[in-house]
Amino acid sequence: MIYTFGGCVLDTQLHVLSRAGQPVKLRPKAFEVLVYLLEHRDCIVTKHELCEQVWPNQFISDATLGSTVRAVRQAIGDTGEAQHLIQTVHGYGYRYMVPVTVRMEPRAAGVSVAEGNGVHTPPLLVPEAEAVGPLTVQTIPPSVPHPMLSPGERKVVTVLCCAPVIPTADRVSDDLDALYSLMQVFYACVQDTVQQYGGTLQPPMGDRVLAMFGAPLAQEDHVIRAGLAALALLQRLDEEPRPVGTSVDVRLAVRIGIHTGLMVVGGLGEAPARLTALVGDVTTQAVTLQEHAAPGTILCSAATARLLQGRLRCTSAGPVLLQGQASVAQTYTLHRGSRHRPPSGLPLGRMLSPFVGREQVMTTLLALLAQAEAGRGQVVGVVGEAGIGKSRLVAEFCHSLEGRRLTVLLGRCRSYGGTTPYLPVLELLRHFCGLTEIDSPEVSVAKVHHQLQVVGLAPEEWAPELLGTSTK
Repeated sequence: MIYTFGGCVLDTQLHVLSRAGQPVKLRPKAFEVLVYLLEHRDCIVTKHELCEQVWPNQFISDATLGSTVRAVRQAIGDTGEAQHLIQTVHGYGYRYMVPVTVRMEPRAAGVSVAEGNGVHTPPLLVPEAEAVGPLTVQTIPPSVPHPMLSPGERKVVTVLCCAPVIPTADRVSDDLDALYSLMQVFYACVQDTVQQYGGTLQPPMGDRVLAMFGAPLAQEDHVIRAGLAALALLQRLDEEPRPVGTSVDVRLAVRIGIHTGLMVVGGLGEAPARLTALVGDVTTQAVTLQEHAAPGTILCSAATARLLQGRLRCTSAGPVLLQGQASVAQTYTLHRGSRHRPPSGLPLGRMLSPFVGREQVMTTLLALLAQAEAGRGQVVGVVGEAGIGKSRLVAEFCHSLEGRRLTVLLGRCRSYGGTTPYLPVLELLRHFCGLTEIDSPEVSVAKVHHQLQVVGLAPEEWAPELLGTSTK
């Protein structure tokens, strides 16, 4: 098959891509992604569907998928900013945008064999003018092999279980419409919040909703995502108005349980009705934690709380008898308001190895800092492969500034913050003003006014601009 689109020609049989008449090199996985997008150009291809087709029986990270799509865009002359050919549909997947012409390439005729007597006959010679005419190909449908069961993969995942807390008065049989309205509001809030942090919803279990983080797409920060999703869900439900038509004036509350553990994750059934199965007791423990949580609280297992240490604030909540365990297990309550991290951005309590071999780079950073202090502003980019020590270098540089009259602010481009405009800038403002998630609007306004006065700016003039962006 030959696809012609946007000045490019793709031959799927020869595995050749050319743009403006010049051959373009493309990695095998990028080639498969491009072919799949072209084959399904009339619809939106979800990330999950793309991963299942290109990386079957594997669990890959968002970064791997993103880098592969970027390689495809670069090969066909598109960019993530322009998106003339491949459009990113946020929250769904990718869509091909330009018209595509498809044709079959006639190949050289081979030697045919006459039926019955096995006599070889030479290929039929056709005039050159007729060879370019329409080509009719008759194919014999291949036999469909019996589908093989794909082996599951052992993965550490985090499961969030939540259920609404509805007063008994709303459960009477003559008020089912009101109960249904409450469940609609509840499920919509859960769905939006889980998708915001990259989780995957499982089929509901009665009034319980399960969300999985870390599978089917691998996420190195799946525990943090689950914790932040739970906190965001509590805040959203607090702000959600009572559904219209509810006979009882009730505030929709929720109980949440979170557990992290090892499971076997794999597919059940055949595409497109393929389901992701979780085999193990992580789901059961998350449900048990949800049942023991008080209304409006988040109960975590010890494994989850340990991984959240230094990032989100957890306190001991006492022992709980988890299903399938002979002895009680310690549980923790996840509280709103993140613990402040040091300006370096490294987790609290992390043991660091000696910092060696970066003297020249540190000297360069200090020299650039001296120019900035002299009034010549500087912007420094630290680029390198994953794990080479970029964060450690920045941490050591910030540590070397202790005791000097300098202000260090920290903002991060988070993997789950792609849909939030200017998220690193918002974090810089929050860090600068000392804002936290548990601050009331009055406290936030007071902190912003105070910080503006410290730097010599008029709060009446600048506070509306900052509060309009940083506290939303």
